[in-house]
Parts: sequence; structure tokens; C-alpha cells
Amino acid sequence: MVYRVAAGMAAAQPGLRLNREGSLSGLCVTQARVLYCEDSGTDDRVDREACRGVGLRSMVVAPLIHAGTPVGVVKVAAPSMKRYTARNA
Repeated sequence: MVYRVAAGMAAAQPGLRLNREGSLSGLCVTQARVLYCEDSGTDDRVDREACRGVGLRSMVVAPLIHAGTPVGVVKVAAPSMKRYTARNA
């Protein structure tokens, strides 16, 4: 998976490549559903090295669907743990 557009804390990341396996974004595409990570330091679904590289600690990812097929994700991320809750995720 490749970051195509980025803003905020990830503004310098366009072009960053992530493995689909071992990343929350990849899992989001595979499962075609919204996923939440409250702490990238302890969540086994995330690419911890990539998260550390951009300073990401919590995130919500939602699938982008085209013609019924997930083709990417929208990611909202924060540098602090537990930034999002089920209510605002």
C-alpha cells in the first residue's frame, strides 16, 4: 500500500510504502470495514515501525470502496494514545 496524499503529522509521507499484511490499513482493506487502534505500541495489527516513523500512536482507518471493492483507506491519526473513542471513531 502506498500513501498517495498526506496532511498534518504525515505531510512528509506521500510515497511511503506499507506491507498490506501486518498493517492496520491492509487489514481494513481485507475486511472492508472501519478499524480503530488506541495504541500502536501495543496493537499487534499495526506496523509498529511505520507508526513510530511518523509518530502515530492512535488511528482510525476506513475503507475506500470503488465498484464494490476496497481499493484503499482513509486514515485519521494522532500522536497520542487513545485519542479516539468508539463514539467518535
